Amino acid sequence: MNCVVFVFIGAWIRFSDWTNAAINLSPSHLVAFFFSILFIRRIPAIMLLYKAIPEIQTWQEALFCGWFGPMGVVR
Repeated sequence: MNCVVFVFIGAWIRFSDWTNAAINLSPSHLVAFFFSILFIRRIPAIMLLYKAIPEIQTWQEALFCGWFGPMGVVR
């Protein structure tokens, strides 16, 4: 469902709005936002918590899970 919504919203927004100065949305800001989410949210969180997760044994596994692991909450 997430992928469908992201594709729908991406197709719905006009391309001229991607570089609109009024909303401060530019390709460089989007790339910076992507990398900040990737490196600030996922990898450090797993690296800090891997000793509390029984399935992850080493810091190499924690780094792998932080990079390739799923996002979101599992119920």
